[in-house]
Amino acid sequence: MKIKKDDSFRKLSIFERHGWTPDKKLDTAELEAEYSKRGFSFNPSAKRFFETIPCGTYKPWKESAGSDPPYIGIHEHFRIKDPYELRNKIGEDLLNIGGTRNSFFYISESGMFYAETDVCEPFAVTDDIYLFMQWVLSR
Repeated sequence: MKIKKDDSFRKLSIFERHGWTPDKKLDTAELEAEYSKRGFSFNPSAKRFFETIPCGTYKPWKESAGSDPPYIGIHEHFRIKDPYELRNKIGEDLLNIGGTRNSFFYISESGMFYAETDVCEPFAVTDDIYLFMQWVLSR
């Protein structure tokens, strides 16, 4: 899927419904503590991501039958996946930052976003926070 830099009004309004504003940095202390309790630590890129993008379940722009809405952060019904195979392959630490029932989203130390589904190998998406979220919401 090719990612385009457009649709900014739509993109920003969905973040605003989750509490985002352009000049606001979100507090990550509680989320960092929850990840830490589960044995995971934030890298600086993950901290920047969670300071920018609100946690929660998002409504995709195009809903399809049987699709799960994507979530960012920790979902009460899904586990946090340790991406050890991908970490070994790319040589960087990764943190699971969200997903759906059948997919996982990660951010690396360098700020690259990766996705993995139950039907394909992990792949790099982008290194831009907003393009990543646009990709998540347009799937």
